[in-house]
Parts: sequence; C-alpha cells; structure tokens
Amino acid sequence: MSEGVQATRMNLMKLRDRRKLAEKGHDLLQEKLDSLVIRFFEVVDTIRGLREETSKLTIKAHQSLIDAQIAVGPLRLREITFAAPEMWQIEAYENNVAGVIVPNLDLEQVRDESESKLFYGFLSSSSEIDKTVDDYRKAIEKIVTLAETLATLQILGQAITETKRRVNALRFILIPRLKTQIAFIETTLEEQEREQFTQLKKIKEKLEKKSLEKSEA
Repeated sequence: MSEGVQATRMNLMKLRDRRKLAEKGHDLLQEKLDSLVIRFFEVVDTIRGLREETSKLTIKAHQSLIDAQIAVGPLRLREITFAAPEMWQIEAYENNVAGVIVPNLDLEQVRDESESKLFYGFLSSSSEIDKTVDDYRKAIEKIVTLAETLATLQILGQAITETKRRVNALRFILIPRLKTQIAFIETTLEEQEREQFTQLKKIKEKLEKKSLEKSEA
C-alpha cells in the first residue's frame, strides 16, 4: 500500500483521471506564468522610459514655477496657489492582464481649461503662470501614468511568484505523487493477476488429475 491508497481498479481509474487533470492544470498555469513573465518585462521596459520622461517634465515644471515666482513675486504666486480650484481628479479602474487584475488610473478633468485662468486674472498675472500650470499638468499626467505602471509591476510580480509556486507544487509534488501511486497500484494488480493465474493453473491441474484418475479407475 502507498500512502494509504488501496490497490483497486477503481482507485487506479480515479488516480489516472487526477493525474490528467493535474497535468492539464500544470500546462495552463505554465502558459499563464509565461504570459505574466513576458508582460512583466514589458512593463519594466516601459518604466525605464517613464522614469526618465517624468523626471524631465518635473524638472521643467519646477523651473517654470521659479520663473513665475520671479515674474509675479512670491506673495502673488502664493495667493494664486491658494485660490486655484480643483481642475483634475484621479479615477481608479480595473484592468485584466493575463488573468490578473491591475489598476488603471485616469486623470480626469473636472473643469474646462478655458475657466482655469479666470481664478488669477490676466492683469495681475503673466504668461509664466500659464506655462507653469501647463507644465505641471503634463508632469502630473506622467506621474499618474508612472504610478499606475509601478503598481502594475508590483502586482504582476506577486502574481508571478504565486503562479510559479503553484506550478512547482504540481510539477514536483502532486504529479510525481500521483505517478508513484499509479505505479504502485499497477504493480500490485499485476502481481495479484499473476497469483490468480498461478492459482487457477494449479486448480486446473488438480481437476485434470482427478479427472484422469477417475477415467483410469
């Protein structure tokens, strides 16, 4: 007996079915793992470019802010900052990547851009303020995209680890165990068949001997 498994034909059929199901599940999980790994490295490549773009846009926006401060003065710039209305908000959605749910962040406009300049007025402002607002909007858009991509990378990494663990559990634990149990039952049934054949042969020989003795008598 192997791990409490009784050597019966019924158990043999069940174990064979379980092995087929486990091997099919392994193949599907392996395909999923391959897709996740490919997508993971695609995201890694995307992040490299996004980091560089985000850095450049952030530096540019900061320089525009310095220029605006020089143009209108620190006090006026502070007043404009405090008076600024909400123009954008982040909306979070879900996206499916190779069967894994990842975040999808959208920067949605809540006010028309034509109204965005009204809160600080034209006479007490300058083109530097407009440029600062525009540069920071572009920087924030890229920052949101980078945040979404980084979150996706982290979730994909976790999914890869979990999927790989399941693949290895099937490949190195469950499937070998099922194969061992199947081999044990097959060997046991073969031995039982040989024993039964030997017993039947002996019985047949005895019957033939008795029949011969009767005929001679």
